[in-house]
Amino acid sequence: MLYNPNKKGTIILSHYRSGGTRLLSTTWLSIGEKNTTNFKEWNHSLSNNEKEVDTGTHNPSKHLYSLLNSTDKYCLLLINYPVDISNFYQNKVFDKLKDDYEIVVLERKDKVNCFLSLPLWEMFIKAGLYDDTNDWTEENMEHFHKDRLISKIDTHQLSIGYTNQTPHINGLLKDFISDIHMLQKIQKEYNFTKIYYEDFKDNVEHLFSYFPSIDKKHILKVGKITDKTIPYVSDDYRVYFTDEVNKHLEGWKLNEL
Repeated sequence: MLYNPNKKGTIILSHYRSGGTRLLSTTWLSIGEKNTTNFKEWNHSLSNNEKEVDTGTHNPSKHLYSLLNSTDKYCLLLINYPVDISNFYQNKVFDKLKDDYEIVVLERKDKVNCFLSLPLWEMFIKAGLYDDTNDWTEENMEHFHKDRLISKIDTHQLSIGYTNQTPHINGLLKDFISDIHMLQKIQKEYNFTKIYYEDFKDNVEHLFSYFPSIDKKHILKVGKITDKTIPYVSDDYRVYFTDEVNKHLEGWKLNEL
């Protein structure tokens, strides 16, 4: 499912805060670093090099083709930038790639937590806890939990990671829902395999089903290495946000997506 030696590589289409980085790292280590070229997360930013202008922001599909053709090894790529995913769909990029690449769509079942994960993660970084997993002690996590319950995240602190054009929460929710709808549309139209983050988040054994041709012990070992899930005290991120944020979430029915 995530490794097809008869193809040129694996492309994961996803949304921010949906487990894409972990799944990509798991795939890379499972196949083997020497056997692959890991392009990591798709870089959508415009290069300062003038030669890159026409192949970057102005024509992301040309930049994508150039990137994929730059290696002879089995390549891995995570594309989670919603703007370019829409651009690729509009330019029928997936029609051209689907025969040569194993393409999967990764979603997070819990769309509310997906939407709230980025601002909560940013608070975790500001607390100085993110860089070293040794700091993720029960005491520190409890302290972070209590601090967030006292000072909850409000509407002006929300972000979906790529746009400031719609700073109001309704605009952000509208963009987020459109992003998810586009992923779902692509998955259904091309019949790409769909993977849910929750299926492997706390179940390392489940990862083996994605790599049936690779030794199970190796997959389980890799799964533990790449598991850097932040152990928040509450699995329901809504408790860390104000009533105003939660009222908007209820109105948009995210988990019905």
